[in-house]
Amino acid sequence: MKRLMLSTAAVFLGLIAVPGVHAQVAGSAHVKLSQLDPAAEQALWSREKDFPVAYPIELAMDGITGCAVLEVKVDSDGVTDAIELVSGVPSREMKFSAPKLVRSWDWVNRTERPNAAETKLIRLDFCMERGDESAAIAACEAQAKLECR
Repeated sequence: MKRLMLSTAAVFLGLIAVPGVHAQVAGSAHVKLSQLDPAAEQALWSREKDFPVAYPIELAMDGITGCAVLEVKVDSDGVTDAIELVSGVPSREMKFSAPKLVRSWDWVNRTERPNAAETKLIRLDFCMERGDESAAIAACEAQAKLECR
């Protein structure tokens, strides 16, 4: 039985059992969120819960790392209206997992500006490394400097 121990920032996922595999791997996972356009300071809508982004379990179970650039449309009520994958690596997995993750977010207007629709361009980097969480965070910092294609 394979056991994969993962932690996403301060979130500990615990042990995950995968039947039929006879190895034990310990490691960490991290998701880096980058707000490309508008920049976080200029955005009308921001994530309501500003805690670390959880690594999607379907990616973790298969040991998948990569990146996704998404166009996210938030309507004037702060509801996610549409999500489009602009680019992703590996594209097949990111096409499902990244939008699913963003769809679960709630948005809040923390500015003094009136509510309005906003189109955002965001990037998510999904990184897993053996060892402690600092290794996964460092891997994501390096990966985020590369193109996501």
